Amino acid sequence: MPDNPFAIDYFVFEEYKNVFICPNNEELTLDGAYPAPQKKGGGNKIKLVYSNYLACKNYKYKVKCYTTNHRAITRYVHEVTYKVERLMSTKDGIKDYKLRSKTVEAHNGTFKRIYNYDYLPIVGLKRVQNQMFTIVASYNLIRLFNLIKENKMDLHSVISAIKFISLT
Repeated sequence: MPDNPFAIDYFVFEEYKNVFICPNNEELTLDGAYPAPQKKGGGNKIKLVYSNYLACKNYKYKVKCYTTNHRAITRYVHEVTYKVERLMSTKDGIKDYKLRSKTVEAHNGTFKRIYNYDYLPIVGLKRVQNQMFTIVASYNLIRLFNLIKENKMDLHSVISAIKFISLT
């Protein structure tokens, strides 16, 4: 981390709320979306600007945090994609990607083929997340019961083990 406590690395992005949290624990909210300049890729790329003028106005460390009348953070919509592409082009990234077919993708295929979850008839991030949580929890319960049956395990001992794990 940088020495400057007000560097961008100390601002935490909360994706669920779409806000940045500053080192003073204030929320910087989305001010607007604008076309990205050509030097940043331009074209159909979008830059998002976050700020909180009122929180910055009376902040005692404002001279160290920003040079204008308030702090603004610019985020490019596609920057996560670029970071992932760079990561995935490394040796470790290629090795990890090969594991996806055995881990994540296998379960996604099961959701789509067996349980017909290739389309969710709902809109909104929170609703989709809740629906996916329900699907994954149901899938995990089905897997658990299948493992119990396959291994001829006693359901009571499995529940006791789960209770023990949740208490520790």
